[in-house]
Amino acid sequence: MDRESRTVPAMLRHWATVDPDTPAFIYVLATGGRCVLSRADLFRLSSRYAGILRRNGVKRGSTVCNTLFSSPEKLLTDLGIILAGGVAMNCQAHLSDGEDMMVVLKESAATAVIVDPLQPTGAAQFLNQRATSHPQTGQVTYSELSTLKQVFEVHYSEDDSEKRPLIDLLEKEQDSYVADVTPSEMAVLWSTSGTTGFSKLFPASHDAVIGLGNCLYEISNMRPEDIFFNNIVTGGALSFPSVFLAHGTTRVTPDFSKGLPPVDWDHIRLEKCTVAFLAPCDILHLVDLVRRNGSGGDGQWKLRAIMSSGQPLMKSHMEAIGIITDSIHVAYGSSETGLISYKTITDKDSYENCNNGPPASGVEVRVVNKDLLDQPVGQLGEILVRSPTLFGGYLTKEDTQRAFTKDGWLRTGDRGYFNDKGELFTICRTANSIMRGTAILYPGWLERRIHRCPGVETVVIVPVPDPHLYQELCACVVPSPGAKLTSERLTEFCETLFLPSDEDKMVPKYFLFFDALPTTTSLWKINRRETEAVARQRLGLNEDYPAAMKNDK
Repeated sequence: MDRESRTVPAMLRHWATVDPDTPAFIYVLATGGRCVLSRADLFRLSSRYAGILRRNGVKRGSTVCNTLFSSPEKLLTDLGIILAGGVAMNCQAHLSDGEDMMVVLKESAATAVIVDPLQPTGAAQFLNQRATSHPQTGQVTYSELSTLKQVFEVHYSEDDSEKRPLIDLLEKEQDSYVADVTPSEMAVLWSTSGTTGFSKLFPASHDAVIGLGNCLYEISNMRPEDIFFNNIVTGGALSFPSVFLAHGTTRVTPDFSKGLPPVDWDHIRLEKCTVAFLAPCDILHLVDLVRRNGSGGDGQWKLRAIMSSGQPLMKSHMEAIGIITDSIHVAYGSSETGLISYKTITDKDSYENCNNGPPASGVEVRVVNKDLLDQPVGQLGEILVRSPTLFGGYLTKEDTQRAFTKDGWLRTGDRGYFNDKGELFTICRTANSIMRGTAILYPGWLERRIHRCPGVETVVIVPVPDPHLYQELCACVVPSPGAKLTSERLTEFCETLFLPSDEDKMVPKYFLFFDALPTTTSLWKINRRETEAVARQRLGLNEDYPAAMKNDK
């Protein structure tokens, strides 16, 4: 399609008329059942939800916060928001006080929120706590959220069956709506990790969404007949249906409405998926699963390709080649930058830890020291990027100014180096941040909360190596005089900081107790780097990082 037609509504309408009965999305349920949405279903049902939104005050350009988990309901409501001319934004509460959700709602100036009213803890609960009814006008207002005018309730399947209340509702709906938007208009607000512990938001246009789908399709060497598996949790660019919008590719994904299921090889095998987007930790899980169960390997189903991103990949991940896949495509990038570099591996023995390949076409990459001067080959430094797909900035001017150098290079916050072949290696983060799986944790906000635990005088959270998640959280604690703290007590306290429904809580795996933490010699501040070294030594985890980290000078 021509560039002027690169909008979400145009692409949904296009695929609804090209082999309309072809499955667009196959949701695998925890019970083993399936919920299948065809290309025609997707356009018909999401445009009807757009009609509901328009009738209830959602206007062109309105930001609508969607708090649902990855599910058929999430997909249809996200696309419905965009078809209504609105801007779809993902937001789930993780903290037990709901502060993370409130920060995002205020920053985005959301005018509406989509919630599951039956979720015992979460978005609906926090909004109800802040709701004030006005009988004279029939309106409801929400403290701290001056722009919020409407809350839309969506029910998941109560018994995790193929029956979906939202789909039944939309099948009976008479009206539909499809906004006439342009490629440059905003379609989504994507979130990324923020230094405060809360998400930073940045807009992506319709054209950018379709462009992302083209990029992912190309670097994974997809084909029109491919079926691809994607279990990336909703929130960032990789979870969005960009590949379907750009190429009509059938996608298989777990239904997350009843919790966060582990990735299951049977889902991939039975649905005959040929390409998968997998987090590095999921690759290791699947290889272990297939080896233990004796499925996969020669004569069994294998993926043609796996694309992986989100944390540095190691030689251990390449063990998947020959067992569950023929090749692994290592992609380094972010929602803000798009693709930075990538590498295709078919020979597991030739791969070097953390190698992301050369920069992609049109992408400029520099590795610099603290003075922003270029580092020599083999020397670690901060990675700076300029590219045609670089985002324009965050919602807040302050976040944008911090993210860019004066001459327009994006500071990725990642540390890496080039080898003599021009290949880019990424190792760790520049700031006090931790790469735990595909999530990046800035520990300051969690430290402040743990400091409220009775008996804690000082706490610092540092990263330590983990074979599956790359880094884990280690809380280094100085108890108050006379306090009798234990790891069990601190774990219980940290659990209360997060919602019970949050299955990926940022609770430290390790707690170490100190009489005093190492300090810098000049300012007598806590020396995080030295604290991390001591923690790794005490836990016996010194040698698990790639050797390249020892080049850090």
